[in-house]
Amino acid sequence: MPWRNLSRSRVWNKVPERSLFLEIAEFLHNITLTENLGKGISSAVMEKTEELIKWSQSNKMLINCNKTKEVIIGKPKSDNIPLLQIDGRQIERVCHFKILGLQLSVNLLWDRNVEYICNKISSKLYFLKLLKRAGLSSDYLQYFYVTV
Repeated sequence: MPWRNLSRSRVWNKVPERSLFLEIAEFLHNITLTENLGKGISSAVMEKTEELIKWSQSNKMLINCNKTKEVIIGKPKSDNIPLLQIDGRQIERVCHFKILGLQLSVNLLWDRNVEYICNKISSKLYFLKLLKRAGLSSDYLQYFYVTV
């Protein structure tokens, strides 16, 4: 069963200073729409996306289309699934994404996540190795391990 996932990463944009003549628009932060499509079920992602757009506009928030991504997990029944659009801008469809610290891919294999964790561990171990060569005590090494 294919899943359709519309995911956004963090957006930190500078909000203009408040004034009487300036309307403030904040940015949505980590919104994920997920849908599980079974046999004979049609997709409702576009309708839910429209609801999200209306909700964000009524709450004076913006969706950053440059950082919004779509991923389809599983084998879709059709190869011609239309791309999502927000305010006339096409949303990029990706093969992998990061959510809640996990690197997920369309085939749900752990290769990318394991590689990400190994790279992170490798760089941390190298940093500790350099500190140990510099003569730091084990207490300091443990301190840097926990904090960095």
